[in-house]
Amino acid sequence: MKPNAAFLPLERRTLGWVLFATFLIKSWLAMAIPITSDEAYFVQWATHLDFGYYDHPPMAGWLIHGTMLLGHGLFWVRLGAILATLAIGAGIYWLLREYGEERALGAALLFLLSPIHLLTVLVTTDTPLIFFSFFSAACLFRALKTDRMGWYALSGLCLGAAFLSKYFAVLLGFGYFLYWLTQPKTWRRTGGFLLVFALVLPFAGVNLAWNYWHGWPNILFNLMNRNKGETFAIGKLAGFLVGQLYLVTPFLAWKLWKGRAKLQILAVDRRFALFAYAFLAPLAVFALLSLKKNIGLHWVLSFYPCFFVLLALVFNKDHLRSSLKAMAWFSGAHLLLVAVILALPISLFHSHRRYAALVMGFHPEEVVAGLRPLQDRYTLASTSYAEATILEYALRQHVVVFGKGSFHARQDDLLTDWRALDGKSLLLFGDEAPRLEAFEPYFGRMEILTFQVRGATFHCLLGQGFRYDVYREKVLRPIKEDYYAIPKGLPTGGAYFQERYFGEEWTRSR
Repeated sequence: MKPNAAFLPLERRTLGWVLFATFLIKSWLAMAIPITSDEAYFVQWATHLDFGYYDHPPMAGWLIHGTMLLGHGLFWVRLGAILATLAIGAGIYWLLREYGEERALGAALLFLLSPIHLLTVLVTTDTPLIFFSFFSAACLFRALKTDRMGWYALSGLCLGAAFLSKYFAVLLGFGYFLYWLTQPKTWRRTGGFLLVFALVLPFAGVNLAWNYWHGWPNILFNLMNRNKGETFAIGKLAGFLVGQLYLVTPFLAWKLWKGRAKLQILAVDRRFALFAYAFLAPLAVFALLSLKKNIGLHWVLSFYPCFFVLLALVFNKDHLRSSLKAMAWFSGAHLLLVAVILALPISLFHSHRRYAALVMGFHPEEVVAGLRPLQDRYTLASTSYAEATILEYALRQHVVVFGKGSFHARQDDLLTDWRALDGKSLLLFGDEAPRLEAFEPYFGRMEILTFQVRGATFHCLLGQGFRYDVYREKVLRPIKEDYYAIPKGLPTGGAYFQERYFGEEWTRSR
C-alpha cells in the first residue's frame, strides 16, 4: 500500500465489500456464541405468538418467529440481528448520497465497522427497535426534504413498529416533537407531523388492548416492579457517561472535541437537525434517569445510527478516512478478544463456581441428553427462567419455571396452569444441589438424581404427587401480591393470573 493511500477507498464498491465481509463476520459470531437466556426467552415468545408478552411489546417474538421458519439453529434465530444493522449501514449511504458520495460512504462505513454493528448479533427487543427507529427518522428526513405525505406516512408506520418493539420508541417521538417545536412551521409540515403520530395510534392500540385484557403486566413490570428499591447515586450518572464515551468511541469523541469550533454543521441542511434531536433528546432523558437507575448500554443503541449520520456533516474526507482506520482497529480488538475467548477450552474454567452454567451454555445438547430418558415421565421444570428457557430451546419442549422467581421474565405465568399439574410428577433441573427441605411441602415423595457432563454436575429433583393447594398459597399468592398488584381504579378487562388462581377473590376485589 502506498504511504498516502486510503485505508479504505471511499468508493461504492468498497461499501459492497464491507457489507459482505461484515455479514460473514456477524454470521460467524452468531453461530459461535452460545444462546443467551434472554434470547431463549424470546424464542419462547416466538413459539407462542401473541399480541403482547409479560414484559414487552411483541415485535421481537414476531421477528424471531419469521426467521425461525427457515430453521431452528442459532443462525436463523439471530438472522434478524445480523440483517437489521446491515440494512442501517446501507440506509445511511442511501440517505446521504446526494450530499456527496464520499461523505455518504464515509458515514456508512464508519457505522458498519463500529462495534455497534459488528457485535450486534444477539437478538433482543432492541433488534427491531434499532431498525424501525432509524428508518422512521430517515423517512421523516425525506418527508421534510420532499414535502411528500407518503414519506411522513412511512415514518409514522416505522415509529409505530418501533413502539411495538420497545417502549423506548416514545423517546424518539419526543425528539420529533422537540424538532417540530423549534423549527419554522408550515401548515403542510405540521400536518405531516400529525400524520406521523396519528399512524402510531393503531400500533399503540394493539398494545393497549392486550394489556387491558391481561391485567397490565407491561405497565406493572416497566413502571413499578423493576424500579423498586432504586436509589439516587451520582455514580450511576458517571457510569452512564462512560458508557456513552465507549459507544461514541474515545477517538471519535476526541476528534469531535478538537473540532468543536467547527460544529456548525446544520447549515448544510437545517433538516439534519432532526437527527440531532433524535439522538440527543433520548440521551438527555436517559442521563436524567441515570441519577437513580443504572442504564444499560443496549438501552441507547437504537438512537446511535443518527449519530453516525451527523458525523458525515462534521468530518471532512481526511477525518473520515482516518476515523475509518481507527474504527477498524477498535472493532478488530473486540473481535480478537471474542475469538480468543471462544477458542479457549471450556475445561479451563472447571474450578469456576459457574462452570456448570458454562457447560449448559456451550453444550446444551449434551446436557439435555441426560434428561431425555425422563422427559416423557415427568413435567420438566427449573427454578431459574434462564435454565428453563435454554432447556426449552434445546429440547423443543416447554419447561416450566418452579417457584416465585423475580419480577424478570415471567412469561411462564401465562403459559403454565399449575392447577393442571396437581398430583403430577415434576423434574426440577438445576446446576446446584437442591435442598430437599425447601421442596418438601410441595410433593408427596422426592428423590435426587445427578449426572455429569464434561465434569460439571447437574441435579434433578424428581418430585411425585405435586400439591397444588400448597403451592397456590406458598408461591402463587406471594407472586400475585408482589408482581400482579393492579392499582385500584385502573380499569381492566381481565387478569390472567388473578382469574386463574384466585377467581373469587379477584371478583370481590374489583
